[in-house]
This record gives sequence, structure tokens and C-alpha cells, in this order.
Amino acid sequence: MLVHDLKVALVTAYNNTIKPSVPMQVSDVDFVDVKLELAGDTNSIVTLRAKPTSLNFKGEFKIRYNRERLDRRCQNVQVPGKAVDYASNHAIIMRLREVFALPIDIDDIGFAGVVASPTIQLTPKVESLGYLFSFPAVIPFQG
Repeated sequence: MLVHDLKVALVTAYNNTIKPSVPMQVSDVDFVDVKLELAGDTNSIVTLRAKPTSLNFKGEFKIRYNRERLDRRCQNVQVPGKAVDYASNHAIIMRLREVFALPIDIDDIGFAGVVASPTIQLTPKVESLGYLFSFPAVIPFQG
């Protein structure tokens, strides 16, 4: 999922569970301390911490949810063209989003620069909100 969509989903889950008199908005909180934590049918936990400017929410709230495996999301995907066709990792991610509608945010991925290689490895950051960091995706180029 794109980070913004996931944040909206987590805030919606909070509002549906807690039923505050004034619903929390994404702009009310920071999403911090993302951790791998297996509990029941969830694999992660994140803290929703009130921003000092929030008028609707104070304190913090932990919420459990599932992060995806990027390697599974990218199965059977090939980056169009060759590595040399791209000036940056950002350009590759934007192309994957455009062609395959892959929900990947550049801020969630940590990796080395584009090299003349038949593949690129997209590794989610440890603090990635959307993807489990221990399952990078190795994606071949078509060319």
C-alpha cells in the first residue's frame, strides 16, 4: 500500500475501534516506532502519537496491523527496459507504479544506486510502514 493510504486505513481503524467524539485525522498524528510483532493474525505494531498541534487527539495509541511482503507483491514483475534507461531508483519505482500499479513509496525503500545489472533489489526500510523489511524484492529488468 502507499504510505498515505495505509495511514488513512490505520486512522480509520482507530476511529472505528475507539469511536472518539471527534474523529482522528491523519494530520493529527505521527506514525512512529513501527515494529515487527507477531500477535494473533497481525505481524506489526505502530504507535500513533499526537502532534503538538493536534486539537482532536492527545497522547498516543498503539495499533496492530499487517505489513505486506514486498517480494510477494513483486512476483512476476519485470522493470521495463534496461538499468541504464533509468537515472535513479526513484525513476524505477515511479515506472513500476505506472506500469504495474505497484503500491511502493520511495521513502519506504532503502537501496543502493542503479547499476548496470540484470536486476534491482528493493529493500524495505526497517521502519517501513507498508512492508516487512526482511523480505526484499529482486526484480529483473526486461532488456
